[in-house]
Amino acid sequence: MTETKSCTADKDALKRCLKSVGFVGRMAGDCNELKHLYEACMDSEFRMRRRENHEVAKKRMNKWHSFNDDLGLPTSTSSTPSGASASASASASASASASASPSS
Repeated sequence: MTETKSCTADKDALKRCLKSVGFVGRMAGDCNELKHLYEACMDSEFRMRRRENHEVAKKRMNKWHSFNDDLGLPTSTSSTPSGASASASASASASASASASPSS
């Protein structure tokens, strides 16, 4: 995750704690409280950013649907129309069956 300004104080406190307790203190969990505070801060930042990105994507998709409706275009996200794939498979099976039949 990227570092945010609101979590900088928690991160600095955790770093100072980890530096002061050393390896044995880390393994003993002496800084776990600070670690949990820092992780909670980062989690809330992540959720907030995710919510904002979701709202922006929703607006962009609604705008895209609106433009397509104005132009009379379909708003589905598939690249091939459903009728085209059905007709292509029908012609492919017809040509395969024609080549499989013995000629007299």
